[in-house]
Amino acid sequence: MNPVRTIVHILLMLSLLVLPGCWDRKELNDIAIMLAFGVDLAKNGQYRGTAQFAVPSKLAPSEGGGTKENAFFTESGMGKTIYESTDFLQSKLSRSWFAGHRRASVFGEEMARHGLSELLDAYSRTPEIRMRSDMFVVKGGTAEQLLKLPYPLDRIPAIAYVKIHESLGVSSTLMMRDFLLAATSDGRSPILPALEILPGAKPKTESDGDGQSKDPDGKVKIAGSAVFNKSLKLVGYINNKESVTRRWIMGELRAANLTVPVPDEGTVVLRTSRLKSRVTPILSKDGVAFKVSLSGQGMIVENNTKLDLSLLKNVRKLEEALKKETEKQALQTIHHVQKQFKTDIFGFGDTVRRKHPYRWKTMKTRWQQIFPEAEMTVNADLKVKSVGLTGPPLMLEEDEIEK
Repeated sequence: MNPVRTIVHILLMLSLLVLPGCWDRKELNDIAIMLAFGVDLAKNGQYRGTAQFAVPSKLAPSEGGGTKENAFFTESGMGKTIYESTDFLQSKLSRSWFAGHRRASVFGEEMARHGLSELLDAYSRTPEIRMRSDMFVVKGGTAEQLLKLPYPLDRIPAIAYVKIHESLGVSSTLMMRDFLLAATSDGRSPILPALEILPGAKPKTESDGDGQSKDPDGKVKIAGSAVFNKSLKLVGYINNKESVTRRWIMGELRAANLTVPVPDEGTVVLRTSRLKSRVTPILSKDGVAFKVSLSGQGMIVENNTKLDLSLLKNVRKLEEALKKETEKQALQTIHHVQKQFKTDIFGFGDTVRRKHPYRWKTMKTRWQQIFPEAEMTVNADLKVKSVGLTGPPLMLEEDEIEK
């Protein structure tokens, strides 16, 4: 027999001793799949952790084309630390919970105002928690209230929250990663999307006998963004329009619908694309100023004026109105954050760090004092590339159209 082949066979047999297989495996029937986890600050100063779990047996539609039962359930636990609250939560479950598929992390408003630094330390140390997941603050409410709400269009509410966020053109899978990066940056403060529970929405209650929840109409909406300072404490909110403007300034926005008032005429709606931003820091002995340049193009999708947009002069008039409105909105957003929150959520400090690294070394420790006083100028350049299939509004008579 070939001695080389004999040696190979012996090595292969020995390798079986060090390859025991899946000795630590857990079957799907033995785990509870957590899809969302929320944290609230209780009145006694402890953490209340609330988890939303999928119920796999209820995810498949019934023979009649649907099912009346919710495909999720929630459970809560209290503790002095996050892990103590999850240990208490685990004591109520018949299966070990698994967080590797978590889609959303939710924080109640009181928890956010208290500060998230301790929570994020625990989050960043746990390998099961995905950095590519979404995060939310519940404006005016608690994480427990939100996670107990069903959602009409999705069997799992946690997935619905993520879809709502993505519908705004946001890369929700990067939210936790981006929040942690901003939290550790000297030149930027973090924000999180805010969810608000709509009036009349009620949490899931006990069923009425056929598996149907008595109050199935839970609904939520995106309510702007929650602004945090460098201590990771919630300091306030900006609305949806300001959130879109912030993303444009930071170069994160690619498309949006803009409603623009035209002086003495009415309003038009522009569906924009190819949105770009350039931020230029201007250093001086007294400090720093910033020039923000915004650009893009778009198509008119709604014309509530009397202008005939098939005429070039009227298109130019509209572009001038777009320019002024965009510059006004951008400056209002920046000044609002500067004066009310005094924390840099736009990343202006990071711009100075990249373009003037030596000067930044002398400024970074004082940036929270420098930013609120920095002078800002905005220049916008928006082009109308299409006015749709018609020039004038269809409902106007010929003598009413402004040529």
